[in-house]
Amino acid sequence: LARIRATSDVIRSGRALIDLDPRKPFTNLSAEAHSLAIMTEFLIPLASGSAASETTLRISKKDVERLEKAKAIIEAEIANAFTIPELGRKVGLNRRKLTEGFRDVFGSTVHDYIIDQRMAAAERLMADGEAISEVAFKVGYSSHNSFSRAFKKYFGVPPGAYKATR
Repeated sequence: LARIRATSDVIRSGRALIDLDPRKPFTNLSAEAHSLAIMTEFLIPLASGSAASETTLRISKKDVERLEKAKAIIEAEIANAFTIPELGRKVGLNRRKLTEGFRDVFGSTVHDYIIDQRMAAAERLMADGEAISEVAFKVGYSSHNSFSRAFKKYFGVPPGAYKATR
C-alpha cells in the first residue's frame, strides 16, 4: 500500500474539526465539510496513482536521525529564522535531503512545519495572556505586522480577534 502523508491543510482541518463547538448552529455541517476536506486530500493521490511514487529519494536510518534532529531544532528554537542551508548545515544534510526527506518522513515541508510550530506556540502564549507584540517576537517574527499577517493567513482571523474569542 502506498504511503500518503498529512499536509498542513489536513492538519488545519483536523484541528478545526476537533475545536468545533457542538452547541453552535451548523456544527454538523462544519464537521462534514472538514471531514470531506481531509478525505479529499488523501483520496486524490490514490485516485491519480501518484501516491505510489511519492518520492525517489532514498533515506538512510542516519538521515532519518538527522531529520529528527532538524525537527527538534525547529521546535526548540522557534524564534530563530532558519534558512534551509543553515538548518542543513546544523544537522549535516544537503538541501535536497533536508527538504525532500523532511516532507517524506514528516509529511510536511520544512517551511510549513516551522509555520505550524510558530502558530501553535503563538496560540499557547496568547492563551496564557501574553501581549500580541511579545508573542510575535517570541515566535520569531521581527514585527507585529508580519506576525499579524501570518496569523490571519493561518487562522483566518487577526490575532486580536482570535485572542478575544478565547
